[in-house]
Amino acid sequence: MDKRRGPIMVPRESPHYHRMRYYSAIRKGLKHMSQSTTYLDVPTHVIDDNAFIIFQTGREDPHDRKHSSLSTIFSIWNTMVGSGLFTIPWAFSNSGIVLGLIISFITFAISYYTCSIYVRLARNDSDFADTMYKYFGKKGWVVTMIFSILLMFSVIVIYYELMSQALFPVIAALIEWGGASEVSLDMGLDLSRFSLFYTCIALTLILYPVVSKRDISMFIRLNSFGIIFVCFILIYILAYGFYSLSNTTFEISNEESDLEGTTRNISLFRNKFNNLAGMMTLGYYIHNVCISIVKENKHPENNTRDVFIGYFLVFLSYSLVGSLGYLGFSGYTFKANIRETENLLYMFSATDMLAFVIRIICFCQMFSVYPMLFCVIRNQFGTIFYQGRELSNDIYLAFNATLLIVATIIGATFPKVGSILGYVGGFIGLGLIYIIPISLFLKRYKLQIEDPNLVEALDNNTVRSVKRKNPEFSPKLVIEESSTSSPGKQDIVNQTSDMTLQESLLQNGSYKTYKKSFLKFYLLCVIHAFIVLIGIIILALQFLSFEEW
Repeated sequence: MDKRRGPIMVPRESPHYHRMRYYSAIRKGLKHMSQSTTYLDVPTHVIDDNAFIIFQTGREDPHDRKHSSLSTIFSIWNTMVGSGLFTIPWAFSNSGIVLGLIISFITFAISYYTCSIYVRLARNDSDFADTMYKYFGKKGWVVTMIFSILLMFSVIVIYYELMSQALFPVIAALIEWGGASEVSLDMGLDLSRFSLFYTCIALTLILYPVVSKRDISMFIRLNSFGIIFVCFILIYILAYGFYSLSNTTFEISNEESDLEGTTRNISLFRNKFNNLAGMMTLGYYIHNVCISIVKENKHPENNTRDVFIGYFLVFLSYSLVGSLGYLGFSGYTFKANIRETENLLYMFSATDMLAFVIRIICFCQMFSVYPMLFCVIRNQFGTIFYQGRELSNDIYLAFNATLLIVATIIGATFPKVGSILGYVGGFIGLGLIYIIPISLFLKRYKLQIEDPNLVEALDNNTVRSVKRKNPEFSPKLVIEESSTSSPGKQDIVNQTSDMTLQESLLQNGSYKTYKKSFLKFYLLCVIHAFIVLIGIIILALQFLSFEEW
């Protein structure tokens, strides 16, 4: 039946009305199913023949609404690159340029690989948590949703820190220009003067009514200018890099530079690389959002290629910003040590006009995104704890207030955005970038060996939950008989309930192939275990301190 037809109005007294209500109730009860699932649609024979009309004009081809590969690549780049660019040169200064590039490349390669797993296995699912439900049941769905909520909460805290740290010197500049004495930009907790603490209080009072708005369409329109802001920030950082290269003499050394001279020391390798490792892990995360982006690609066969190009552009952006930013903000015109300043904008005075403009740009860009972050985390919270029901007004307001209060406390007492990025990237990245996609890949690979028909059905979203008698070889979801490409073909595992898997394979003469497939599976397990080990090491590094060398 054509999905593009208009709604059918059936009289309540008609028996067709109750039949259609029945199918609708069944479909709404399966919260985990994708909206594109069709096998629970109302069958054609249930609907009265008179309800069908012929309508040939005015139809829009869904293909016309798709985006080109260039648009897909650009969207991936734009989503990952943001205002956090001002912390990357600080992280490179602590790791050294060469080691920083190596870490950036390793995290880029792993993140791209695991993101491609998301894209390839999600298929028609609207959310990767739905894919986890297919292969791991409700537990997999819950774990993925919890990690997603933790990620969004962390992003809310990080954006709050960046906004407060951008707003603080702006207000300080206005105070100084108003004739008052110079305001110290020290971000320590100080209640005796105008400080970051009072900026956080003012920011929270401004943000609360904004994030509590249910209609965020205005902020979505404002965020369309975000790409302009990001490009401006990129040009600003890179320009300082080339400027310092033209007027500063750099020497390769791990010794601290003499800030009074015109020569600066630059490190290639340093052992303070833990923050960069965590930061890059988070900086390359786009996995769940990427599913929505590639769905709009006009040429889905190019999805893997487009995702790689998008990721590679992000890698180039981070590498250029990290290396040239490190050089640029180490130039002789700066009398502050870049290794001690996690936010590069604090290397300028409050009244520096260009820095003043950049701070306003950063604040506006993050301010327009902030309500959307709250909208996402509220939806995730409601999905997992309220079964998708809309939050009551009291819970809605209390939830917003709780998040803002926590963000305010962290922003006022721990204004170290680079360190927070490292911790968040290490912990959240271990789950969402390393463990979850790798587990899904290996689960699907094993299932492909044991039950290829089931894998085909899962890819096509034709599934139903059941309780199986033999859990040893049974996944949590089974196929509908009509969903396989070969209706008359039976899977080896399900040929008989009286025969073991090995006996069935021997009888069909495919035991050697089966054994080779499992040997390859075990080899893949070992290889992918190293990827997970890298994630564990990155997390552990966030809690270790090293002596200078």
